[in-house]
Amino acid sequence: MEFWKEHKTIVEYLRCFCNPRGNNWDKWLHFACFVYNTTPHTMTKFPPYEVLFRRKANIPGSLQQKPTPLYNYDLIHDISRKMQECHELARTNLIQTKQERVEDQKDKVYMPSFKEGDTVLLKNEKPSKLDPLWLGPYKVLEIDHKGSNAVTELTKTKKHKVHINRLKVYLSAVLGRR
Repeated sequence: MEFWKEHKTIVEYLRCFCNPRGNNWDKWLHFACFVYNTTPHTMTKFPPYEVLFRRKANIPGSLQQKPTPLYNYDLIHDISRKMQECHELARTNLIQTKQERVEDQKDKVYMPSFKEGDTVLLKNEKPSKLDPLWLGPYKVLEIDHKGSNAVTELTKTKKHKVHINRLKVYLSAVLGRR
């Protein structure tokens, strides 16, 4: 019965170390046995190696000792100050880069301008395969104070507020219609 418990523990160790397929268990078996033999047992509070040989296992020194932390408050203060300076510099650079990008985009973005009474086409946002890409023509009834939204007349009783990026000028003279 004891053999099965030990074997079960070794199997659990191997499950942690082996690859997902479990086909390299033989490469990890020695390590799993070493870990089992040098780990204190829950009942005896001693590792099996020490119970069997009446002495501690010969483990490399770096694995036996727990690392002792070194606290140097000057170092901690210095690191904290450097992190704060770095954070402030990064924030300044981020704000500057953002302003530069905004200025660059102002030149590249085309914002059409409309006035009340213009005839426009409205972009069809979800057209099926045979639907037209632009709907209309519609009349612009009102432009908001920022100039970014327009109210168009879909029918005599139905009005629609849209962003001006969804509109384009209706060229009836070029098309020879209306």
